[in-house]
Amino acid sequence: MKTTTKDFKVFMDECERLVVLLGLRSYEVRYIHMKLDNARATASIDYNAGLAQVKFGLDWDDKAGSPICVDAIKSAARHEIAHVLIGRLHCIAGSRFVSENEITEAVEEIANRLEGVLG
Repeated sequence: MKTTTKDFKVFMDECERLVVLLGLRSYEVRYIHMKLDNARATASIDYNAGLAQVKFGLDWDDKAGSPICVDAIKSAARHEIAHVLIGRLHCIAGSRFVSENEITEAVEEIANRLEGVLG
């Protein structure tokens, strides 16, 4: 099934709401509506550049089990923004040389953002 420009706007609006809610404004977030292989949406982070790319798929196959609807689109947005939230930790974890302090700082950053949202 094909996603529309309207679907993409719902996705971007939900992503932006979550970016603000979680205080992720340290990233420049770019949204792209494009063909993706085996995914409804993806997120990639370049922590050093302060850039997050969040992509929304043009095609949603039926294997995923849910049709294109506002709830499914918003769920995809929540999932990808969660990846942005943990992006720094992911980047650090993939580093060959990482200190325990860097990991602790990244974990604390996530905990502080969630505390602000959950409190």
